[in-house]
Amino acid sequence: FREAAVRFVPFLSGLGSLLALGLLGWACGIPLSGLAGAFLLAISPWHMRYSVEARGYSSMIFFILLGMLALIAAIRTGRWRWWFGFGACQCAFFLCFAGAIYVVAAQSFFVLIYLFSGKERRWMVSRWLVASALTAIPFLLLMGPSIPQVVEYFQRTDIQRIPMDAGWLGDLWSHVVAGIPWADQTAAGISP
Repeated sequence: FREAAVRFVPFLSGLGSLLALGLLGWACGIPLSGLAGAFLLAISPWHMRYSVEARGYSSMIFFILLGMLALIAAIRTGRWRWWFGFGACQCAFFLCFAGAIYVVAAQSFFVLIYLFSGKERRWMVSRWLVASALTAIPFLLLMGPSIPQVVEYFQRTDIQRIPMDAGWLGDLWSHVVAGIPWADQTAAGISP
């Protein structure tokens, strides 16, 4: 077992997310903001940490940014390939981390608002809907068997539930800003 082999894909995804963020600024017509965003992401402790861990977080960020690039191209051109690219990226980052359902919901909500806000764009709603439905099929096939296990896990009484109080919020803030939790987990009775 070589640890470097496991960490190689997240590392490439982390580097790719820097490039994708730079391109996103360029696609939005503000190339300087893309470069600034990529620079800030590169020096972010959170991004540095998750870009070398053997988890799906860096790939999730990469596919979110790549999906936003595809979405911009889909809205500008209306072509099927970009709508399918956007849907495929949603499927990919959702497979990387199932907690990204909030990102999928927010993107879908804002896409629908934007498409319905102008009569000249309403015809693209059907393309978005078809592409989203077809690219959801691989997700459902791959994640469907895990859903009963997740439901059973949350119904168990022997798992430790951490209250969402002021300490939890401080821990979350520290994690977002510095990439590490503030609280000493062993003192809280949680084994690392």
